Formats: sequence, structure tokens, C-alpha cells
Amino acid sequence: MSRWFYPRPSASFVPAGDVPPLPSPLHTLRPLCRVAQVSFYRKLCKCPLCKDNEKNAMIIKCGHTFCRSCIDDRLGNRNRKCPTCGLQFDYQGVKEMFLTN
Repeated sequence: MSRWFYPRPSASFVPAGDVPPLPSPLHTLRPLCRVAQVSFYRKLCKCPLCKDNEKNAMIIKCGHTFCRSCIDDRLGNRNRKCPTCGLQFDYQGVKEMFLTN
């Protein structure tokens, strides 16, 4: 019985039993994959507004996260809308957030 890789089979897909062996220096690619994964998750933890500080504050109404200094700047400038979705918030609508492992 032959299986096909997802998506549905077509002329460009190979049955699972006919897959050629992996090249031998595959172990040299693994550290590069880890570096890419670490940089991906670091980008997820950065504030999308300033792209400098780590996210540590959350707008309770919508759940979007930013760094505290960007939130305080928006509150100080009376621009009290979430930069992502535009939902209004106030001082009581912002909570501290801690990322742990």
C-alpha cells in the first residue's frame, strides 16, 4: 500500500515508499535550524511598536501585548486605542505581564 504526502497526490509528488534517502551531512543543518527558531521566538517576544523592548504589558479588553513604555506613551498622549485593533482602553485596562520558562 502506497501513501502520499499532503496535499493530494499529483504528478509532482512522490509516494512515501519511493522517497530517496536523506543526505549524510544533515546533522550540520540542525544548529542552523535552532538558531532560526530562537530568533523567531525572540521576534515574537519583542514589542511590535518599538521593536526594541520585550512585551511586558497587556491590554485586557483585546489581549494584545506591547512593552510598558509604548503603552505609557499612548496613554500620556491621550491616544487610548489599541494599535493593533483600535479598541479603546484606559489605565485600568492595562496589566503587567511576565514571560517565564
